[in-house]
Amino acid sequence: MTDFTFAHVLGPARKAAQRLITELHYSGSSGNSGYLHTITVGGELQAACLIGGTLSKGSEKALIAPGFPCRLVKRLVAADHCPVPESQLLRASMRDVATKLQHAYLAISYADEVAVDARTGNPLSGALYAASGLFFIGFTSQPRYAVVDDLGALRSSRQGPISLSRKTLPKAGDIWNEREVARDWRMVQIPPARVWVTPVVPWSIAGVATTRAWRKSQYLAFWRNLAPARKVWAQRWIDKVGWRRLLRDATVEQVDPPRQETEHALLARGIWPGELMIRPAAPVWPRIEAQGRLFTEADLEGERTSGRLYWPRGEGGEL
Repeated sequence: MTDFTFAHVLGPARKAAQRLITELHYSGSSGNSGYLHTITVGGELQAACLIGGTLSKGSEKALIAPGFPCRLVKRLVAADHCPVPESQLLRASMRDVATKLQHAYLAISYADEVAVDARTGNPLSGALYAASGLFFIGFTSQPRYAVVDDLGALRSSRQGPISLSRKTLPKAGDIWNEREVARDWRMVQIPPARVWVTPVVPWSIAGVATTRAWRKSQYLAFWRNLAPARKVWAQRWIDKVGWRRLLRDATVEQVDPPRQETEHALLARGIWPGELMIRPAAPVWPRIEAQGRLFTEADLEGERTSGRLYWPRGEGGEL
C-alpha cells in the first residue's frame, strides 16, 4: 500500500489545503472556517476535508433536538490520482474532530443533485457518504438558494453579520470586503439536497480512552433524539416476531427483503425511526431518481466530489 500522511493542518499547510479545495471543489471556494485535514503522498498534497459549524441553528433543529451538537462536512476533495479514497479521509477526519472537540456530535453532509460529475454525468447522490458510514435521512426541508459571487465562486448567503437576500446582493461597482465588485452577484433557487448523517463519538477525552459502553450510549442518544419527521435508511438485526409487528403497525417500511436470517432473527433493511436504531447498524442505499433514471449503488460506485460541474455557477448548463 502507498505510504501517506494524514494530518490536521494549520498555518501555511492550511493555506495550501484551501488552495487545493478551491481548485477541486465544485463550489470554487475554500469553505472558510473549520477543522481541516489533509492527505499527503510523497510530499504532494492530494486530498483535503473541511468540517465546521452548520449554517444555522434552524438547519440543526430540522434534524435533531436542541442540545445535541452538530458539525457540517463543508468540503471534501481528492485529486484523481490520490490512492486514498475520499470516504476514508472523511471517516478519519470525523473521528479526529470528535477527539479535538472532546464530545460527540452529529456529522451532517448534503449531497447536491445539481453537482454533476464531469466524467460520468452522474449527480452527487451520497454514495461516497454511505461508504463513510453516514445514513440517508431524507431531503432538506427548507427552500435552498445558491449565491454566486462576481468571480464565479459559491458563497453562503450568510456573510458575517449580514444575511444576503436578492435585494442586498452586491452589485457591480459596489465595494465588498475592500474590493470593487466586477459584476452583480446572483442568487438561484436550487433543488433539495439529500441529507446524510451519523453520530460521531470520541475514542478518548483528555487523553483517557472512552469505554465501549459510553460510546454506545452516546451514539444511541443522538439517534433517539433525531427529529420525529426524520427516518433512517438502515439495516439492523431484529427478531422475526418483532419485525413482523413493526411492519404490521407501519412503524417501519421495508426497503428490501432481508439478506441474512437465522432461526429466530433477520438482518432487516428498512426505513426506521431514530429511536429504533441500534449499534451496530449499517446504511442502506435509498432510491435515487435523477435525470429521468433510477440509480443503483453499483451505478455510483467510486463516487467523488472532485471534478464536478455546478449549474448555479453557470457550468454544465446543458446537462
